[in-house]
Amino acid sequence: MATPPPNTTASVKSKAKSYQDFVAKLASRERRFVPLSVFLSSASTSESKIYIVEFCKDDQPKIRNLEERALETELEKDIDRQLYIVENGSSTTMKLLGAYCNVDPQLFVDYLDMVQPTISTPKRSNIDLQKLEPLPWYRLGDVENHLPPLRSAQQVSNHVHIRFIGPREYWPENGHVSSQPVQLPERLESDGQQNNPGRIAGAYHPIHAEEQKLWPVAMARHSAGAWFNNGAEWRKGIILLDAPFDIDHAKLSTKVKRQNSTYRSFIPQPVPKGPFTPDIDSRESYTTSLLHCLAQNADLRHERPHPICALQDLYRIVASEWIAVNTYLERDLNAIEWRLEGKTPSVATLDFFLSQLFIMRRRTRKYETLVDDHLQTNLPSSWLSPGSNQQTSSTAISTKVLRSIESDLAQVQVLIHRNNDRITQTVSLITSLMAVIEGKRARTLNQRLAFLTVLATIALPFNVLAAILGIQTVYGPGQKEFWVFGAVAGAITGVVLICYAVFLVLPNIREKKVRAKMM
Repeated sequence: MATPPPNTTASVKSKAKSYQDFVAKLASRERRFVPLSVFLSSASTSESKIYIVEFCKDDQPKIRNLEERALETELEKDIDRQLYIVENGSSTTMKLLGAYCNVDPQLFVDYLDMVQPTISTPKRSNIDLQKLEPLPWYRLGDVENHLPPLRSAQQVSNHVHIRFIGPREYWPENGHVSSQPVQLPERLESDGQQNNPGRIAGAYHPIHAEEQKLWPVAMARHSAGAWFNNGAEWRKGIILLDAPFDIDHAKLSTKVKRQNSTYRSFIPQPVPKGPFTPDIDSRESYTTSLLHCLAQNADLRHERPHPICALQDLYRIVASEWIAVNTYLERDLNAIEWRLEGKTPSVATLDFFLSQLFIMRRRTRKYETLVDDHLQTNLPSSWLSPGSNQQTSSTAISTKVLRSIESDLAQVQVLIHRNNDRITQTVSLITSLMAVIEGKRARTLNQRLAFLTVLATIALPFNVLAAILGIQTVYGPGQKEFWVFGAVAGAITGVVLICYAVFLVLPNIREKKVRAKMM
């Protein structure tokens, strides 16, 4: 864990410059800090959305919005027990927060989840090599970018990093079902003018079971990070979240509209005593959803809630997104099985199903790895140990919340394992069905060949007789040398029959000898 330079009496702006220089020195020694150094030294295309959460005893947290240009002034106030929720973190915001709060740069490195392309990366120009790109999940180029941290090192840090999938459907802009099909490219990159950390998504086109209209889904790869200093006795906290993923619509042939998240709400809705005033999560972004959940969470009505309690709703959102991903996969598996139960599909259709299942299996294996990392949580040890001034009730609440988080992630893990098993069984079923279809084709072909063989056998005597009668030499029928033809033909026939008999008897003799040796 790298240790940032200590705070001084210098202004926050000068601290930000020193923090950037500190990261640059780290990058000169360790390549894993290069993406952060490049990011901090470049100008961001959009400003961060910053929210400050101040917790109160026996009351809902106070949440206020803060402009990025006012962050420096806010940090200079040095107000205690503030939680900064940052969406679409910019280089300016990261430098200010890192310098003022003395944040380990590894938090920002993990959250960015980006790499700088190398010379070995194919189809890259010299200009592209100066840019950052999302860390690839499946094509492991430089091994150094994919080395997992040791769990013992994670326990002594002050932050956690979460990677997950956020599925978003894309509908026609006019919303008409009769509109032309929406086709998304296989690789979707986020709009660089709206998203500071670059994100990527994979296109997911559903399999239709009936005459239904299903829209494609962008499986966006998201990253989140959380940091609290001093563990349970924290004074400052930071949560980094991604902006809503959206693509450059100019690159699409049809006008589409991104839908919000489809996960099921986990906030209880009690029956109100007075007039019904529902407080519904808009789900426009992860930030708005998290703020909505924080205001409703009764476990956060303390002056300094435990970090685990503050992250419960974030983990719930992540688990809900994973459940939505699994439901999309389950829908496709149901569609494939439904079509297999109907009339026997063609080999081309079965081959298409196999290719889709292979893609699903590749994705679910990665998802399984990510969820397993979440399930073990491996929170910093300073978060798990109660503080000196912490009440026993607060410790009990954090323990209960931790068990709740583990329960939600265990549910996700069970769903992914279930889909993995179904994918394996369906692949085996399709390959067996393709073998049966090919066997039926081979049987039909053999029957046709057998019929032609019978015809050829029936016509063989006539052909032989015609050939013999057609001999015009002295060895032909009626000539005095005809006996030579009969003798030669008879001798050759006898040799062929003897060879055939030997080949029939010889294997039996060898088998008897082998058995005799084994007795």
